[in-house]
Amino acid sequence: MNHRANWLFFLTVTAVLLAATPLVAAPPVVKTVWWDATNETSLHPAMCDVALTLKGTSDQAGTYQWDPADGSGLTPAAAIGDRYAIQKIHTYTTAGGCAPGNTYAAKLRVTNAASETTEKIYYVGIFAPSQVVQVDRAIDEGLWALHKGMTRSNCSYVPSAACGKWSTWQGYYGMWAAATEAFFSKGHTELGSVNNPYTETAQRAISGILDVTTTYAVGVEPLGNADSNGNGLGIAFNQSYQGYQTGMLLAAIVASAYPTGIARTGPANVVGRQYKDIAQDVVDYIAAMQYDDNRYGGWRYSSEDFPDNSACQWNAIGLISAERGWGLAIPPWVKTANANWLTYSHNPAGYYGYTDNSYLPWGSMATTPSGLVQAVMDGIGRGDARWNSAETWMRTYWNGGTSYAPIRTSYVYALFSFAKAMLQHNPPIVTFGADNLDWYGDPVSGAAKALLDAQYPLTAASHAGGWWSTYGQPSGEHYSFITPWAIMILNKTTIETGRPIAVAKVNPTSAVVGQTVTLDGSGSFHQAAGRSIIAWNWTVYNGATEASGIRETKSGKFASTSFSAVGNYLVKLVVTDDAGTPATATDQTTAVVSLPPYPPVAKTRPARFCNQVKPWILDASLSTNPDDGRSEPGFPGDFIKSYGWDLDVNGTFGDASGVRPDVTAYYSTKGAGTYLYRLRVTDNTATSFPHSGFGDLSSTADGNVILDGDCACVTNLAANAMRSRVDLSWQHVGADKYMIYRKTTGAFAKIGETTAPVTVYSDLTAVNGTTYTYMVKPFKTAATPQEYCESNSVAATPRATR
Repeated sequence: MNHRANWLFFLTVTAVLLAATPLVAAPPVVKTVWWDATNETSLHPAMCDVALTLKGTSDQAGTYQWDPADGSGLTPAAAIGDRYAIQKIHTYTTAGGCAPGNTYAAKLRVTNAASETTEKIYYVGIFAPSQVVQVDRAIDEGLWALHKGMTRSNCSYVPSAACGKWSTWQGYYGMWAAATEAFFSKGHTELGSVNNPYTETAQRAISGILDVTTTYAVGVEPLGNADSNGNGLGIAFNQSYQGYQTGMLLAAIVASAYPTGIARTGPANVVGRQYKDIAQDVVDYIAAMQYDDNRYGGWRYSSEDFPDNSACQWNAIGLISAERGWGLAIPPWVKTANANWLTYSHNPAGYYGYTDNSYLPWGSMATTPSGLVQAVMDGIGRGDARWNSAETWMRTYWNGGTSYAPIRTSYVYALFSFAKAMLQHNPPIVTFGADNLDWYGDPVSGAAKALLDAQYPLTAASHAGGWWSTYGQPSGEHYSFITPWAIMILNKTTIETGRPIAVAKVNPTSAVVGQTVTLDGSGSFHQAAGRSIIAWNWTVYNGATEASGIRETKSGKFASTSFSAVGNYLVKLVVTDDAGTPATATDQTTAVVSLPPYPPVAKTRPARFCNQVKPWILDASLSTNPDDGRSEPGFPGDFIKSYGWDLDVNGTFGDASGVRPDVTAYYSTKGAGTYLYRLRVTDNTATSFPHSGFGDLSSTADGNVILDGDCACVTNLAANAMRSRVDLSWQHVGADKYMIYRKTTGAFAKIGETTAPVTVYSDLTAVNGTTYTYMVKPFKTAATPQEYCESNSVAATPRATR
């Protein structure tokens, strides 16, 4: 047999053997989620006795086991249901040896049908409980909820490309863009390691949103040329509500932090183009969609609709990202017209309206944040009367009020645009309001605390670890957006990812001359968990601006100083990280140094007394004390120590005393009519601020009592506690309106009203497990408009289960 025959024989035998022998299967490729997108061994944040999710994936079906590495051992083998979501909810317990500082190399083991096994480590770190750790844990679980909710398929335009969407959550493409941006905000992008499961998720996500875009012709508009790059193209989602959704598309593309990335899919003029060029065409389409009247330069549902301050915010957020993140061109007339819209839709009271300056669907909390973030886009900020009054309005109703639900716990829709406005204001705003509230980090009233309280438990039947129909969202289409919005708010996302964030605080925020003031940079953090802040440098100025000159410099996470004169002092913090090329971030705040005291402010509630219901009570509970609780170091806090009433207006205030005195005996001797009285409140200044040289301070207020023998009072108020609400009902007594009051402790506060003959009211802001006391007052609009006589009081406690 010659060599050619030998070779043919070898090929024949080999082919037969290969045909008769099954191919050897490859072991499964197992991946566990990375906390830091740049570091596989980064520690997932955890706390003792608090559940967390161990998270992994596999490229093959089979069985899986988890070993938490705390001595509890391997879990029993279980069949893999979803290869993209192999998880175990586990708690590292104190009883099991958990303590802050512990680290655990949890292990995921996957075995395929050929009995081949692969293991992968999941790194966990135990930290002492703090809001920072709680926030990190919330982001970790929220991203996993989004990852599990993704639908994975091939793209429409390029079937060989991998796409991802969230149709099981909501059909709006804007939600897909928000979810995409949430992953990008934590640094999980398509440029990440192939060993991190979220890298594929990010790649599918960006392809998924580009796959559902469409192109339009853009050019010269009545206000100017919308075609910034001269190609005649605009790009948007191929779906309705483009006035809302196009800005979300733009923000997500820029958040990719990959301007030279190439679109793997999409229609002609999208596929194969760089992300930065696509983003410019999205900017141009937003410009073309703007309402064609220079006085009302905003956006609404569709192209060139008359604007509303619900839709406008989303295009503003996208345009800010495009301009600041990638330097994309925004036609200048867009901002000019939008600034005119802000003037038109701004109410002198401070809030921004919906389609004008007065109409407020869902209350001003949903539209005023929109005005603020548009203002940032237009270069408007603190110092402008519109901004100042809107910011004051937001602080006033941050925790709710008599007319509006609290933004902090009511509308994540609005909270997201508020956070963007605060973070993208130049410089970023950390505290707001006269009390310098830390809008993000305050442990009681901060946005982070509200979102932490609202996150779904890991054991929830659906959306576990995410956010869904939490809060009283205005309509159902918002629900699916809440998880990505919450993640981005908690992550304090601006535009860049993986950056240090400076947070400057002074304590106390309002000090007296000579008092030690602490400069606190401990709230600063790094968006990339593998990085740390290693330097805190402070600059204290001689006045409220840099132009006043530098007073002193300090260094360290904490520093202290004091001031010898009354005034406002600018304090600036620069933090530096440990990157090879160090990155810095800046924040600033103001130290307010005053020489108290301030006098209290006397205020009374309207009083109308009816013969049918006694006793007759005057009410001074609305009186306030600006110095309440404050003092010079080492002295007791200031407070209102007395309430004196001058009923006969003779200049003395000894006719009655107390916050709510019974004046039945005095006015029972009077006939029907209107009677003037005066209230004087006095504080404790002499004791609280002895070095001020002031005695106790007082203020007075006048009020009227209306004696009306014909009026009738509500005497049969009833309350029915339901889940997350309390229903009230009473009998109509001939009033024009009814004012509804509520309290838990202390004084009643008005929470709403009804117009007669409506005699039912539902308190939808009630919190389960809290006992509330309610009272109703009738109101007459004729003659002297006034509410009068208190109803009977009733208590109710809503429960989570009935």
